[in-house]
Amino acid sequence: MAENVCPKLEKCPIFIKGVLFSEMAGEAYKNLYCLKDNKYPQCKRFMVSQKMVGPIPEKILPNSVLSVDELIEQIEKLKIKI
Repeated sequence: MAENVCPKLEKCPIFIKGVLFSEMAGEAYKNLYCLKDNKYPQCKRFMVSQKMVGPIPEKILPNSVLSVDELIEQIEKLKIKI
């Protein structure tokens, strides 16, 4: 996989499990965050995964308006199980 491509793309559940509303939305996320110009470090899913152990809930999208700390707090508070 190219260096500028997200290393988690192939196993990302928002693409594998069809969480997104449409294939077009999935392609947009991939183009914005996963595939070009080292943008994946700006993906909230990627950022949360760097601070937490284990899988990240599918409902967290790359462009979440919540901060990484807020997302982690919600995950821990709600004890979201994957």
